Amino acid sequence: MIKIIFITGSRSDYFIQRPILNLLKKNKKFKVYIILTGAHLSKKYGYTARIVKKDKFGSFISVKSFHDTDTLESRSLGASKQLNKLIKIITKIKPDIAVAPYDREEAITLALAATYNNIPVAHLGAGDKTEYNVDVLIRHAVSKLSQHLFTSTEENKQRLIKMGENRKNIYNVGHTALDRYKLSKVVSKNELEKFFKIPFSQKPVILFIQHPVSNFYFERQKNFKESLKAIDELDFPTVIVKPNSDPGSSKIIEMINSYKFKKNRHVSIFKNISEGYFVNLMRNVSLIMGNSSLGILESAIHKTPVVNIGKRQTNRQNSGNVIFVSHKKNEIIKAAKYSVYNKRYQKKLKKCKNVYGTGNSSKKIINILSKIDYKNKSLIKLFP
Repeated sequence: MIKIIFITGSRSDYFIQRPILNLLKKNKKFKVYIILTGAHLSKKYGYTARIVKKDKFGSFISVKSFHDTDTLESRSLGASKQLNKLIKIITKIKPDIAVAPYDREEAITLALAATYNNIPVAHLGAGDKTEYNVDVLIRHAVSKLSQHLFTSTEENKQRLIKMGENRKNIYNVGHTALDRYKLSKVVSKNELEKFFKIPFSQKPVILFIQHPVSNFYFERQKNFKESLKAIDELDFPTVIVKPNSDPGSSKIIEMINSYKFKKNRHVSIFKNISEGYFVNLMRNVSLIMGNSSLGILESAIHKTPVVNIGKRQTNRQNSGNVIFVSHKKNEIIKAAKYSVYNKRYQKKLKKCKNVYGTGNSSKKIINILSKIDYKNKSLIKLFP
């Protein structure tokens, strides 16, 4: 039996690993361990560990590491706690492989702990390109520590080859974020209206998620206020999901909680949304606004337009349904109205195809993981 270890520190990385874990539950080749850490164990961010544990996808191990301050050093302090505890866990379990997810601190701490214990690492989301957040540096560092690289587009695969990685160890499988839509049942608009307490038929509906950006830590409040003013002036029914736990998020959450919308009377605010309702919200919104990666990765599967605010996703590969704007109220409003009302643009959206795949990535990943020679413990990488 192959002992495989996963790690999750937030709602965002869990729900895009969830399709893999769902399939592994039925696969007798693997013994699955799931490390719960970071914001999952924080009451402030909704203690989302409860959601993960309900799925019963493996043996759970809790690692308290979340450093609850709104300062730049909070993530590195949390990572140092994490690393110390992960080394002990890996030494005890002795997994055959560790799965490092994407670009947050959990990915690099697990990759480091595994590497120093002679355990191969599989990196999900390798080679992706972002520019203005610390996550891009973490992502590429994790790839250098990993032996098996799973990319979500051909462009990302070619980037890793240019970075010196062996093409034989790079697998372009698409993105598992799209797989989640096959796991959730369809919910009617009437039920969505009751849950979200907004109308879904009178006007365009916005899903708004905006996270702080490490490079613009000191401008976060000024920038975020422009978005809130745009939501108010647009007067479209809006679902606001509070940001992740990155430094600067506490001030943004305070702004959301205290902001007085003068014109827009249909704004619903959520800390977290259960997977079933969130997936169906994505199926039915008219516009995604903010800077969440789901606007880049998932929106095109529903032909949904996106207004990306600020630099967080700048120059990241997308499916042609994303308009990038700066942190200015008038720019945001103009792009939002163009996205939902311009007939030529709407016609273009109907033809867009998601460059991140079609929703069968998890099967491909498990098939590859099941064929790895785990008896060969060498972590040596030969670079050209």
